[in-house]
Amino acid sequence: MSNVVSRETHHVPITSILNGFVRRIVEAAAWFNVLLIFLILFAVILRYGFHRNQLLLGFPLVPLEELQWHLYSVPVMFGLAYAITNNTHIRIDIVHMRMSDKLQHFFEIFGILFLLLPCLVVLLDFTFDYAVYSYTHNESSQSTMGLPHRWIVKTVLPLSFILMIIATVARLIEESVLFMYSSKESPKTGQRVYPFDLMTLRLFKPLSKDALGNDFLEFRTTVDVIAECFEWTDVKDLDALLKLAALSNSIQGVDGR
Repeated sequence: MSNVVSRETHHVPITSILNGFVRRIVEAAAWFNVLLIFLILFAVILRYGFHRNQLLLGFPLVPLEELQWHLYSVPVMFGLAYAITNNTHIRIDIVHMRMSDKLQHFFEIFGILFLLLPCLVVLLDFTFDYAVYSYTHNESSQSTMGLPHRWIVKTVLPLSFILMIIATVARLIEESVLFMYSSKESPKTGQRVYPFDLMTLRLFKPLSKDALGNDFLEFRTTVDVIAECFEWTDVKDLDALLKLAALSNSIQGVDGR
């Protein structure tokens, strides 16, 4: 099997960590869609089953309708960050797909540094002021029967841009690492490293997505160094630690896919 570093065969641990953080938040926010479905059903039944027959008129529809688009905005905005982590946002890659891998990584880095990140920072600053203004002025719905505390839904905007910035930084790190290792053999594994190199080794070094391949050798290297630092001489402890490292690596390999 080839050891050439590519996006299909390797992943960058720090990128996987940041993307995992963003995905967990977005996946939790996606449950708002379930609540939204029941809310829409309730509003439709209330409108056509009761209000039309002059029943339950004490339950106004305006706050329900406003709450619907409030709930709808959360997964939609947070989903933008999710698209960045999965590289599923809309793009025109007619020219991009014909470039070499190294050139593709270069233009990705250029676009992130000079287009995407500056845009996200400007929008974050704008939406943060937007939410603060709504909070300080106690903004509410223009309808007399509408929902109060409009700042709650407007806070979703800066939060979503923060998540997008985190996902973009993760993408920038990944592209930079892949650019440096593009078309090169993956770093040799199984060699001893010093403790101060462990952070760089584990977080910013491209690792194989094969849970029983290079990743396991990296974990064994790490375990050997830790054991040497703490002078662990009990073979049973080392075997247990190796098994734990292999299990953790298997989980990481699945996440990297």
